[in-house]
Amino acid sequence: MSLGTMGSEGLRRKMVADLAADHSAKGLVLRPEVEAALLAVPRELFTPGLPLDEAYNPNTAVLKKMRGAEAISSVSAPYLIAEMIGQAANALGGLRNPSSCLRQCCSKTSYLPVPGLAAPRRVAG
Repeated sequence: MSLGTMGSEGLRRKMVADLAADHSAKGLVLRPEVEAALLAVPRELFTPGLPLDEAYNPNTAVLKKMRGAEAISSVSAPYLIAEMIGQAANALGGLRNPSSCLRQCCSKTSYLPVPGLAAPRRVAG
């Protein structure tokens, strides 16, 4: 199956598998709660109008240009999201508390890397 014929769920699974391989190549481990959040959150909710294969490219940040060539908003590349949340979780000693929520600052997306609680949330900004 080519990327062009994969649906959202298949692309999301492939993205997470690619992220796990990238983490491994860097000597990192993709935390299970981060993996669960990435698998649960449909990225296309935050990248409207973008082809799915572009939305789920693990290495691509999505810029939304609204004033000529001036980029006024973006969605970070999935690899960066996974690494930042993983590093924060490691620094905090884990994310087992159900009230834990890590958000990308200045972003309209967030991932809740808590088992059973992974869901997209829109953040004012």
